[in-house]
Amino acid sequence: MSIDGGYYAIKGFDFQIDKTIIELFDAPLESTEISIERIQDLSSDAFVTQVKYKETQEFAYSKIREPVVQLIEEAYSDKSSREYILYCHFKDRSESTSTFTVPELNKLLEINLGKKPSKAHREKVERIGKITTDMKQKFVKRFKIRFAPDQATNFSRAIALISTQSFCSNHEEARFFYCFIADYFRKLVTDNLDPSNRKCTRQEVVAAIQSGKRNIFYSAFSEYESREEFLAILKKRFQCPLASQTAFIFIGKRELNELPETGELLFNIITQHFDKAVYNVEPITFVLHDDDCVSVKKYLIKNLIPINDGYEAIEFSAGMFNRQHVSIRKNVKGKAFESLGDISFKARVICMSSFRKLTTFSSPPVKNYYFGVSDEGIFSDVPMISVDSINAKEIWYLFKK
Repeated sequence: MSIDGGYYAIKGFDFQIDKTIIELFDAPLESTEISIERIQDLSSDAFVTQVKYKETQEFAYSKIREPVVQLIEEAYSDKSSREYILYCHFKDRSESTSTFTVPELNKLLEINLGKKPSKAHREKVERIGKITTDMKQKFVKRFKIRFAPDQATNFSRAIALISTQSFCSNHEEARFFYCFIADYFRKLVTDNLDPSNRKCTRQEVVAAIQSGKRNIFYSAFSEYESREEFLAILKKRFQCPLASQTAFIFIGKRELNELPETGELLFNIITQHFDKAVYNVEPITFVLHDDDCVSVKKYLIKNLIPINDGYEAIEFSAGMFNRQHVSIRKNVKGKAFESLGDISFKARVICMSSFRKLTTFSSPPVKNYYFGVSDEGIFSDVPMISVDSINAKEIWYLFKK
């Protein structure tokens, strides 16, 4: 796929996500079920919708013929009373709705075989030839074309709807929740090979939001927000682990020139976590990409940060990795040691391949953080936040108190 082709394919899917959000949060009941990429792009008990986004193209029957044929074929075997809708954007069409008569539909379906047709074109002509007059008469009673606004307008409408929900207090928060909902829909499609499972209700989406498991994809923001605005919104919702909480921080592959910054990131987070440590401070576990782990550990050792890595460079030991740290300051003749961090390791640092060998954890996490790496589903019930496309300095901006 060309760069332009990839760009428009992504925009087309984002346009579909915005439409899905609008349908879900505009539904009369919170239990109304919306399906994505099941029958067509979108469907429910009330409608079946194909979504097409043609940002640079002018409208022509030939450009909507294929999706209309798909809708006709689907409607023929559908005995319900659902509407069949083509929701599309073309640069020369303003927002409106059109219905069709049979003669108008015939004109839309009109296609010539040509002298040297390709196999695909021949099959298309054959498919259209199988559409009977009876099928057309029944279809036009259920069919509408809805010419949609551009993506920016659709996005604004989705944000407006999210901002009216009970879990959201303003438009700024709505943009934050948009990223989560967009990723929720993406996962609904990519994680379910069985199309019948690609469905959800508003009730289920809200429950997922309230569970504290959030994926934040900067790519979903990039066209509408600056980097600074994105991070500022995210920081307002960001919660650092409490000193008494066990937290796991996963950091994906770093560029070679960013490894010193990644070492500094861990140093800063650990130092802040143990600032004025008195008792009951749980060390954070950092899980790094295999290629980056040694370099980052060297940085921490050079800067006198005691760590526990289970001796993975020699012979990884899960038992050693899970051994307990000292969590209470020791008193000698009534005088406490100066710092809790001076008498125990301050963090567990491990590479991803070693982490995957672990089957038990002495202190299961209360919260997980994923930066540039996907949640592998190891802790399915643990609240988490996941952010893609983020560098070390930006991660520290989120953690810095």
